[in-house]
Parts: sequence; structure tokens; C-alpha cells
Amino acid sequence: MYLRKVAVVIVLAVLLGGGLMPKTSYAQGLSEERIAFIEKYSNIAIRNGAKYDIPWETAMAIAIFESGQGTSYSAIKRHNFHGLSGGKSGNQNFATDEEGWEAFYQNLFEQKCYTSSNALLYRDNPQKFFEAIVRAGYNPDPDYYIAKVRPFVRAVEDYRDEHNLPSSRGYIALFTAVTAE
Repeated sequence: MYLRKVAVVIVLAVLLGGGLMPKTSYAQGLSEERIAFIEKYSNIAIRNGAKYDIPWETAMAIAIFESGQGTSYSAIKRHNFHGLSGGKSGNQNFATDEEGWEAFYQNLFEQKCYTSSNALLYRDNPQKFFEAIVRAGYNPDPDYYIAKVRPFVRAVEDYRDEHNLPSSRGYIALFTAVTAE
């Protein structure tokens, strides 16, 4: 009888401790709209991430948050998914979605606040890169913005892993290997 109780306790501990439970991820918490957004723009994000050596996962997470996964006025009418400001209207206007996405990467790559703050040192870590650019001035309320967007960065990373998408660095290596042949 004692051994049976011990066995039941061990089985319950394994089940409740996650040993036999399916692994959950942040990506599983993504809505259908957010998944559709990632699927629609991942090629643009990955390509620009590789071009500028900036984590596409961070760009995607910011775009999900800033544009309401592509449903905001700025995303629909201005092709501005990242809340890039400027001009009389408050937000920049771009001719195409591709132009809007590339402007985001170019902004991070060229702005002195990001380069001088060493944010670019974290290009291989989307989470650290995200926090570094926010603290370097991407948003005037860093703590609030990090708390709101960090879960999206994690979800996009999980989505990337679950769908075997490359990181920006992985895409650079893959592209270099293919073009060298």
C-alpha cells in the first residue's frame, strides 16, 4: 500500500511538474490575427534583418504592437508598421509595405542613439536588443514599453523556432553559404 501511494505521488509530480505535459510556448498565445501578420510579413522582416544585421524578431514584435498586427491607420494607409514619426502628420508615410519595413531597420542602423548606446552589440539576442534600443530612446517610457512588447518578442522567437524560420544571423549564414556555391 505504501509503495502504491509513493508511485501515485511520483506520477502526479511528474505530470504536474511538466515532465509529461506538453510544452507550452508564448507562440501558442498568439491570436490568429497575429499569426497571420507574422506569416504575411516574415519574409520582409527576415530579409531586412539579414541586410541590416538586426533581429527580425524584434522588428516583428514592435510591428505587432505598434500597428495592432497591421490594422492601424498608419499601417493600412501609410505602410508604417513601427510608429516611425516625422513630418506634419506625426507619422511617416511610405509608398509600400516593404519601404515602411526597411525604414524601420534603416532607422535603427543609422541613428546615433542606438549605435552609441551599444544596442547593436545585442544583434544575436532579440530580447536584449529590444530592451537596449528601447532604453536608448526608442520609446519615451521604457519600462511601460518593455513590459507591453517583451511578450511579443518572446512569442515571435517561439514562433520562429516552432516553424523552423531562421534568425537574422542564421539567414545571413544560409545566404552566404548558398551564394558561395
